[in-house]
Amino acid sequence: MIFRVKIYDLTEIFKDTKSKLVKSNIDNGAKVYGIKLDKMKGMIGFEILPNRRIGTEFADIAKKFGLKGILHSDELPNYGISEEEGRMLKEC
Repeated sequence: MIFRVKIYDLTEIFKDTKSKLVKSNIDNGAKVYGIKLDKMKGMIGFEILPNRRIGTEFADIAKKFGLKGILHSDELPNYGISEEEGRMLKEC
């Protein structure tokens, strides 16, 4: 394996979130997972082609595994995710 990736269960951080997107999924039994991508801050939104970003590529891969998409920390605070939740993510 080229990369060693630790998968974090972040569900507890978001159990009382105001984000309708995240909360509705948790309420329906879904979990929130995350990975840390070292040295990628600010890069996920980088446009690699017109209307195509690194985050778009990641989202397409996630969808191949049956997920609806991804959220990344470069987008925060958005989607109803608070600054406090974002801070807790960075502490993981």
